[in-house]
Amino acid sequence: MGLSKLFHLETQLGFYAQYHHNKMNFALHVLGVPLLLWSAVVLVSQLYVIDAPPAIVEVAASIGLPNFRIHLGLMILSVYAVGYIAMEPFAGLVAATLMLYSGNYALHYAETGDDAMYWATVLQISCWSMQFFGHFVFEGRSPALFDNLFQSLYCAPLFVLLEVMFVVGYRPALAQRIYDNAARDVKAFQAQQKAKKAQ
Repeated sequence: MGLSKLFHLETQLGFYAQYHHNKMNFALHVLGVPLLLWSAVVLVSQLYVIDAPPAIVEVAASIGLPNFRIHLGLMILSVYAVGYIAMEPFAGLVAATLMLYSGNYALHYAETGDDAMYWATVLQISCWSMQFFGHFVFEGRSPALFDNLFQSLYCAPLFVLLEVMFVVGYRPALAQRIYDNAARDVKAFQAQQKAKKAQ
């Protein structure tokens, strides 16, 4: 897949929607995907930490980011944020803001929380189990992870956010195109599965 398609919102979101058509599976992903990303940031946050310049620390404190420092988890989130803004500027900025605050708290939790690494690991195991359960039980198919690693590990948080924004009326024309195409592709998949069973 070329770079243009890799960061083409409708192409990636259309692929995602095929695997998240069931409402129960969608609900599990709305809960699980943000927790997966946040707990991963907790796990890596202390591996590399540096003090931010005083001016940045002061600005950060003024917008509700106390004791702001640059850490590995925040660096990883910044890579997510840049790609998200490129794919969908407004939703990308919303995602970047959420990741900035949650990333700052992740380091605080990792340093001060009781058994933080243990509970972050529990979240990882629980949320991955939740994702697989939703796919195999409610969707009746394997997760997108098996077909598109980039989409599953990099794009999923943005797509979950966009799905929630669609529910409250954001970009209805795009949402309708995505859902119509997903319904078509799901029907094609189900017909293919029936044909295989009939052989």
